[in-house]
Order: sequence, then structure tokens, then C-alpha cells
Amino acid sequence: MSGDKYVIGFGSNYFRLFGECEEYNVPHENNRECCNLKVVIPNILPPNLMKEEKNLEEEISKKEIESLLHATSGISQIEVGATSITVLRDDCDGSNENAIYSIGTLFGCTHKVPTPLPTRLPLKCTKIAAGRRHVLALMEGGQIVMSWGSDHFGQLGHGSNATVIDTPKIIKGLLPMYVGGHVSDIAAGGLHSAAIVSLAATVQQVFTWGFNNKNQCGMESGKSNYEPYPQPVHGLPPPGACTYRKLALGKLHSVALTNSGVVYSWGSTTFGRCGFPLRSGIGKQKFISLPKKVEGSLANEVVNDIASGAKHTLALTESKKVYSWGCGEDGQLGHGVAIKKIDYPKRIIDLDFTNTDKHSKNTYIQSVHAGGNYSAALTNSNDLYTWGYGNAGQLGHVPDTTDSSLLPIIESTLSSTFEDQIGDSKAFLSDYNALLPKRLKCVRDAGLGVNAVSCGPSNLILICSKDDEHNQKTSFKR
Repeated sequence: MSGDKYVIGFGSNYFRLFGECEEYNVPHENNRECCNLKVVIPNILPPNLMKEEKNLEEEISKKEIESLLHATSGISQIEVGATSITVLRDDCDGSNENAIYSIGTLFGCTHKVPTPLPTRLPLKCTKIAAGRRHVLALMEGGQIVMSWGSDHFGQLGHGSNATVIDTPKIIKGLLPMYVGGHVSDIAAGGLHSAAIVSLAATVQQVFTWGFNNKNQCGMESGKSNYEPYPQPVHGLPPPGACTYRKLALGKLHSVALTNSGVVYSWGSTTFGRCGFPLRSGIGKQKFISLPKKVEGSLANEVVNDIASGAKHTLALTESKKVYSWGCGEDGQLGHGVAIKKIDYPKRIIDLDFTNTDKHSKNTYIQSVHAGGNYSAALTNSNDLYTWGYGNAGQLGHVPDTTDSSLLPIIESTLSSTFEDQIGDSKAFLSDYNALLPKRLKCVRDAGLGVNAVSCGPSNLILICSKDDEHNQKTSFKR
């Protein structure tokens, strides 16, 4: 991989989420007519670097694709929300501050060009996390976390009556004097937020805040439908019993991964998104406030990565197996059928490359990602696979031109009810949904490999770099 970075986005630009960008049609491989899929190349360089951008393009090879894509060497992270994206750039002007930029629309305010968001602190930002309409920023040292955006349900953690905060503001409830340590990681879900607080070298605790109507903050919703201040999650192993690798927040559920590879989940249990069935019938339990260990097929596995969509969850194990559970109505579980739900973790066979002839035995999945009703998995060879709901173009695939009336109605082996069987044929009504993981071919054909992935509800953003081993000239058309 070369050092030059490129950013490619897929999905709708209705909210100007990509700002002022270029759009190119991708011709279908079987004919030269352009399909409806748009490869969106957002210009996310800061305004003061626009001139440098042109020089960068001149220094790179003169291949067609490289003259179209924007070199973005300063970007370290991108997070996608419902209507905007947030960009974290390394310092380019010698200052001591990593620059945070916003592009898109947030409550009527549209940024068509990258707009800097000042933190007014002599600290670098080390990580950002985006929910649907709010953003968190973790500052170096972990003693300060900032937030901005929508605060209708307390997801910013300030406890104020303000419904919107348009510039980064310190979350006082996460200062060391209140939580007893420094923040080591942050996460943002649909309308709630979370942080991992390190109390000592081997002692950590999870804090949550925001919308809590389905106990997704780990507190009984009967006491409060939202929590405006960070509060510790009770029910997880006590501080000192384990440390945490990652948090993944969905729309109405939360998932935690320990460093020992154990997964816990809590919140809404509808569609099986928490990974275990609960009692059914009259008065059935639809949500839980106390985190519960996700077992089933994961009982004897060590999990390395997790991801949460709106109503589904993914897990990647140490043995490089990918499991999914939850809602599968749009194929986001990756099992080849559109099924209403799967309560337990189920292995995605098509991502087990060791048992196929399509890939080298050295190829494996190294991270999983989810957004809205679709999923993604990144391999160690920088290929990306996406599947699930794709009507906004977020999967990045050229639509299948096969006549859907000729496709069979698959009778699922996973369910037997009429309602579920109807769901098995639902995704065939869309030319854009993918029921099985599918390789993102247009990026590889552009001579690029994927380095980082960010999934929003209806948009997919990739940070890519040139891959000399697979460098091919593509045929993007305006």
C-alpha cells in the first residue's frame, strides 16, 4: 500500500452529507451503460489545503482514476451519522491540535465544505464516535470527552435543557473527579452514548447516558426513559474482574466486548438483537436492563471484534469466524435468506475463506462493521465485503440486472412460520439488497485497497490507499 490516502463514499447525498463532491457513474461490467450506483468522492480536505490537493494529484501517477480521486493524506478517522460526517485530521500546520471537521446537515445547518469545529483546548483529539445526530470526541490523555449535536434525549451527557449544541463541549460528568479515572474508549449509538473508564491499570468500568426507553443504557426504563448524565452500568462484571476491548451501540441495544473475548449485551431484545431468546407469550420480556453474556455458538469462542447495526449484531472470533444475530429482514445477517430474526449467534459460512477455493488460505476477516440494516467485513488483504439493505447505494455494488421474477423463492431452513417465509423472499424485490457477503469490486478495480470503514445508517465511507499488487485502471465515467 502506498502512503497516499483516498476517501470514497457510497449512498445518498440528500442531506449534503458528502458536501460539495464529485459523482461518477460506474458502468456495469457486462455492458457499458451506466447504472444507478454512484461512487461519491467527497472533497474533505480543509479549505486552506485545496491548492495543495491539486499539487498532490499532479505528483501522483497520471492514471485516470488517480486524477479523479482526491488525495487525503491527513485523515486519521471518519465517522458517519444520519445526515453528516465528522472527520479527524492529523495536524498539518504544525499546531498541537488534531483538527475536527464537519460536513453535511445538522438541524437545518448545512456545511457544503469541511467546517472546522474548534475544541479550544491545547489537546489533540485521539478518537471520534458518531451517533445518528450527535458526536463524541476523546481527547489525548483520556481526561476529557467532548460532545455536540442533538441532545433531545440526553445523549450528549451535559444534563442541560438545550436540545442542540453546535460546538464541542466538555462532558463534565466524565471528568476524573467524577468517574475516578480516565476514559480509554467511547461509543455512540442511535440516541445514546457510552464510555470505558479506566480506574486503574487492570480496573475498568462502563458508563452510559442518553435515551433509555428500552434499557439500552443499562438502567430500568421505568425509572427514567433517558439519562442525561454518564452513569455506571450495573450488571457487568464488577470493576477489577475484567477489562474491555470495545463497545458497540445499536439503535436500542448495547454490546460490550471484554479483553478476554466475552460478549455482553443489554437493551431491547426484539428481533433477537441481544443474542439470546427470552420468554414469549403474554407479558413477554422485550428488553433487559442487566447485561447478559452472549453464548450459544460463542460459548467456546474468543471474540476479537463486535459491531452493532440498528437491529442486528456481528462478532468476529479469534479463529477468524464471523457470527451474526438479530433482525435479518434485509439480508443483513449474511446467511442467504431474508429472515425476520435469529436469536442466537449464527456463523456466516461465506466469510470462512479457509474452506473456499476463491481466496488464498492466508486471507481472513480482520474487522466487522455494521450500520442501519447492512453489514461489512474487511479482510487482511484490504478487500471489503458488504451485504444487507442497499437501496441508498450504501453497499457499493453494481445492481444485479437479473429479472427478479426469475429468482426462486427460498424456503428458509431457519424458520417455519408463514410470516418468516414471506420474509425469505422480501429482499428479492430489491435490486440493491445483498443476502450474502459480496466483495466490493469497484474499489479494487480502481487499484485501491480499503484501510478503514465507517458505516452510517444510509452511507458507507472508506479510507483507501493505492494497492500496487492489484493496481488496475478503472473506467469511471462522468
